[in-house]
Amino acid sequence: MTEAEFNRFWELLGAVLALQPRAFEQIYAQRVDATIALIIVLAAGLSQEVAQSIVLFVNRVKPLRFILCLIVGAILFGMGYFFLVCSTNVISFSPFINHAPFRTIAKILGFSYAPLMFSFLGAIPYLGVPILTLLSLWSLLAMVVGLSVVLETSTWQAFAAIGFGWFTLQILQNTIGQPLAECGNWLVDQVAGVQLVRRPQAVFAMMQQRLLSWDNSASSSSGEKQEKSSRSRHQQQIIGLFALVCITFVVMLILSPVQSWWFGWSADLASIPKLVFDLFWIGFIGIIVAGLLAPLEALG
Repeated sequence: MTEAEFNRFWELLGAVLALQPRAFEQIYAQRVDATIALIIVLAAGLSQEVAQSIVLFVNRVKPLRFILCLIVGAILFGMGYFFLVCSTNVISFSPFINHAPFRTIAKILGFSYAPLMFSFLGAIPYLGVPILTLLSLWSLLAMVVGLSVVLETSTWQAFAAIGFGWFTLQILQNTIGQPLAECGNWLVDQVAGVQLVRRPQAVFAMMQQRLLSWDNSASSSSGEKQEKSSRSRHQQQIIGLFALVCITFVVMLILSPVQSWWFGWSADLASIPKLVFDLFWIGFIGIIVAGLLAPLEALG
């Protein structure tokens, strides 16, 4: 992909996030490669797995297996996207709306998963669930706008089409999809090397147990143990600083397109208002990074 094509892709993705119908018209008219849509879906799945990675931390999954679990989870997330495309494509054969090819629906729904690429923000304590809910609604609106353009139908008809597709997907997931879900959990457990504890209550109980054991070990340690504990804390501080730098860089990289798409007007501000806006943006990045680090700090 050339630099010009890359810039056009970011511009197109920004228009999708802004729910602009012209973006989906370009996806349909310019015959955008379906591979790009699949990459967006996998990126959204990976981001969502990162948001739920606290489960892997609590279960003490090793670093390499941790990364493999994220990849497997993203692939399983992509399978859910495939079933949604299939169910929506079946609904498009209805006489009430126009039919669209399977490949076209796959591209439109794939690009509509773009808001879910910010699902990693779901790792922020207390705000995680509301953020994920808003991102899901944002993605749903993108699907409705995209289908209304491609199917050349009204917004309500497009909403009904994606609603029936989602309803069909839920039926499949709760019937024949149950064995597949169990198989997916088994696969993740095999990759993780341990049987993962997934229930929120059990994860919270494990976190409390680990914190209590650390407190007891810290109070009973002395002499050589204290020296080893001091070295261990020093190493953890170095690792924590490295993690802070990496997470800050990733967050700034992911949110930089949002800043240019939605807040590009800030570049034309006068010096003092621009300084205030830049400080506000830096504070916003800091809050996100602190929220993402909070679960890790709780686990030591």
